[in-house]
Amino acid sequence: MREELLAEIKQEISELPRVEKETAEEYFASRWQLKEAVDEKLAAREDIDELTGYNPRQMMKENHRNHVQFMSNVFFFNDYRMLVDTVPWVYNTYRQKGFSYEYFPIELEAWKQAVKTIMGCSRAASIVQVYDWMQESHDKFVSVCRDISPDDFKSEYEGQDEYDSFLEALLQGEDRRAQRIADDYIETKEDFGKFAGRVIQPVMYTIGHLWGQDDITVAEEHRATSITGRVLSSLYAKFLPDNYLHGTAAVSAVANEHHELGARIVADFLEFDGWDVSFLGINTPQEELIEFLQQEKPFLLGLSVCMPYNLNGLQEVIAMLRNIPALEDMKILVGGKALNDFPYLVEKIDADAHAKDGHTALEIADRWWHSRND
Repeated sequence: MREELLAEIKQEISELPRVEKETAEEYFASRWQLKEAVDEKLAAREDIDELTGYNPRQMMKENHRNHVQFMSNVFFFNDYRMLVDTVPWVYNTYRQKGFSYEYFPIELEAWKQAVKTIMGCSRAASIVQVYDWMQESHDKFVSVCRDISPDDFKSEYEGQDEYDSFLEALLQGEDRRAQRIADDYIETKEDFGKFAGRVIQPVMYTIGHLWGQDDITVAEEHRATSITGRVLSSLYAKFLPDNYLHGTAAVSAVANEHHELGARIVADFLEFDGWDVSFLGINTPQEELIEFLQQEKPFLLGLSVCMPYNLNGLQEVIAMLRNIPALEDMKILVGGKALNDFPYLVEKIDADAHAKDGHTALEIADRWWHSRND
């Protein structure tokens, strides 16, 4: 049933209109005005508490913020597969937190009316058609959501001792235990690579899923991330080479991206292999990133994006970099959960390569370095 519904939905999205670049840009420019209108419209409803499961009003507003940023990316890339891959997850996540399924078509109607009012019916006709389709597809998305099984989110590494133990330590807040697990497993930089790929990355994906299912709180998710960061920090000095064997690299999360572990792991992979790495962390503003790159002129730039609503920011900063003559030889490598979740968007992003994990990033970087004079 689920696969049949998804196949039907995928056929329908092929018939949705293309959103012109100017219209997508206007939607993006109007996003906070649109959000405010939707916030006010829903807050004024007498049944809003029932619709949102008596959650704090801020949770609804945060959903609206995520929605308008995500839809900006859908229209920017003109790829409605993003809706097929994301809407059931959104329904499932907020349903687990107590929201009613009936909240979603009401919310979509508010977005549609806000778009008509703020952008104008004629200019926003294609966007309105997409919202119409989302409303019409509501029952199908609910059915898909109800067919979601816990096994759909089961990691392939579940049952592996290190994965299970590390996950349990993070969920229990046992930072010393997490550190011991890493120390017992990791003796060489090759062990670090295996641990990052088989334990840290899948465990953090599982942590994110547990938050989405309302099995853990935001505070518990933040604690797990913090413990993992401390474990990585403890390993950092252990595998640093005595000399730089390769060139310079800069690694950063894109602007407005507040998840850094993936980028940090890639930076460590490179540095342990002898690259001279500048790790810039999270939420690096575009202007400051560009200024830094013009000063440092690294051989390689790695950009990470975790949340799908930051994908257009990734493409935007790459486009800006491509127009700077002094950086024309700089290689650009992209990665992060958003691109792993939407691999079909990689070809629409003007990077030199995409890496799904630290191993792949290192292989690509080393290949570029050794062939730099070809």
